[in-house]
Amino acid sequence: MTILEENVKKYYQSGYNCSETLLHACNETYQLDISEEDMKIMAGFGGGMFIGSTCGALVGSIAALSKMVCKTKAHEMLPELRPLIQKHTRNFKELLGNLDCAHIKPVHHMYEHLFIGGKSSRKNNGGRTPIIGFFLFSYIRNNLSTR
Repeated sequence: MTILEENVKKYYQSGYNCSETLLHACNETYQLDISEEDMKIMAGFGGGMFIGSTCGALVGSIAALSKMVCKTKAHEMLPELRPLIQKHTRNFKELLGNLDCAHIKPVHHMYEHLFIGGKSSRKNNGGRTPIIGFFLFSYIRNNLSTR
């Protein structure tokens, strides 16, 4: 199990929602320097913003990627940020079949949408790898090797 996988499991099992889990795990894994106080901004994105809309795991992972890439403002980083987020979102949808929690959660049940593979229990990820992990590892290796 990778460090990111261990951190995802740790935070999710500690009661954080998917959005909080992904940003906490990425923050710890990649030393993003996001304070615990600032982490609270992710609370409202769980459960697809509590209405089954855009998956919190996607939102949390995009927040982490944005923190890694943006040096100033999003509009100043568009040439790098836009294709990165578009690719990540396409990969997420391809792997899970949807972007919305309402469609993902019934199929991948609670914890599994953070992982590639079939159903598993919340307490045991069954050796599955977080979807965000594949993309983040590749992105970091190719673009942020100095970080």
